[in-house]
Amino acid sequence: MNKTVNLLAFTVATFFEDIINNNLVTLKELEQLNVNIHQLRDESNLVPLHAFVSACEVARSRAKIINFPLGICPEREANFADKGLLGFAVIASENLGDVIALVTKIFPVFFPGMSYKLIISSSKDACIELEFSEYYETAADIFCEMIVAEMRRFDTYFERVIPLESIHFTHSPNFIKEDYKRYFNCPVYFNAKQNQIHFPASALKIVTKNRDSFTAELLETQLELKMKSLYKGLSFVQLVEKYWGEHASNMKFMTLNETSKAFNMTPRTFARQLHKENKTFKQICQSVRGDMVERWLSNTDYSIGEIAYRAGFQNSNSFHRFFKQLKGQTPSDFRDVCNQNKSELK
Repeated sequence: MNKTVNLLAFTVATFFEDIINNNLVTLKELEQLNVNIHQLRDESNLVPLHAFVSACEVARSRAKIINFPLGICPEREANFADKGLLGFAVIASENLGDVIALVTKIFPVFFPGMSYKLIISSSKDACIELEFSEYYETAADIFCEMIVAEMRRFDTYFERVIPLESIHFTHSPNFIKEDYKRYFNCPVYFNAKQNQIHFPASALKIVTKNRDSFTAELLETQLELKMKSLYKGLSFVQLVEKYWGEHASNMKFMTLNETSKAFNMTPRTFARQLHKENKTFKQICQSVRGDMVERWLSNTDYSIGEIAYRAGFQNSNSFHRFFKQLKGQTPSDFRDVCNQNKSELK
């Protein structure tokens, strides 16, 4: 499914406001890409991820010209009271360890295709590791920097500064390395094997200034209810699309038997459930695969052959037939139109 619930909606909205203020993109251009800042500020809104990726691509091309720190453009001081239930839950948590546990639990739900986990390698060392599936495409580096920057701004709400030891990004630097080091106040490494934030394990016990165990528990309960309510609004077909798409983005093309098992149904019952919404499993697979292919053609430099392989096609001929039947044009023609539209936006 080509959508994700944007839990850090205010962070993303602030990001777009910053790039607008720095003349990297206009409101009109964002509207053309289906990015609405007001909707982004609604935590329960389903945000089209491909639109976010496209907007980042436009802003990135302009940021390079003026050497603007795109991923870490927000000011250091954060106001988590403006971030809804999650923000207040962070503020009321007992310590850094509780904050990380809370975010670890809610990230996979609100950000399909992304994982956030704490790794304690010894009594002295700990790190947070971020992983992105191909859902995030070419915007993964910017998105990763945004999330790490947001975490770095937690300092305001703790009784002492969180002593970061180092930050590791899997991507190459988007601008001057020294600026990263100055912003995060610690060594920053690029082209690493994993996206990681390293800090002393003892930092997990650093307490928050406004901790309140009763309020934290109440807010966490409300947050969990909110999470559940988000999925109540999804149809069975949308849930299947989401599940199949998350696996397909990692080149795991689930069969009918495997997918129905994941939903605790027999293949026959599963197919009947889809039929109630006038869909078949094959139609869902084709639709999701089509969305993936469109994203790759419009937002990456992957060759047509590589896209065919990533989308699970045995050869280029079958891929071309599939895409032409889907869009009425060849993959190459579709990519040309996308590139032309991007050039007009620039």
